[in-house]
Amino acid sequence: MYVYVYTEIEVKYTHGFVSLSIPLPSRRERCVFTFLPATQTISDLISQLQHEDRGTDHVAVYSLGIYLALLTTWKTVIKMKIVRFE
Repeated sequence: MYVYVYTEIEVKYTHGFVSLSIPLPSRRERCVFTFLPATQTISDLISQLQHEDRGTDHVAVYSLGIYLALLTTWKTVIKMKIVRFE
């Protein structure tokens, strides 16, 4: 199991799944989103996040200052050493 903490976001990789614990912006409570690393993308996170918290209008994922494309898989994100969520 791998655990990465980025500001207030906790990322766990366990049993073949990526789980992100994210504080929802408008409700100030945490929500866990789970993904299959090989097939699901950053776009899937954004869709789920906006569905869960209608107050979310912008989500961005960066690595070393470079914006990651929406079709980047979670497998690729987990392999990166430095990732920032905004």
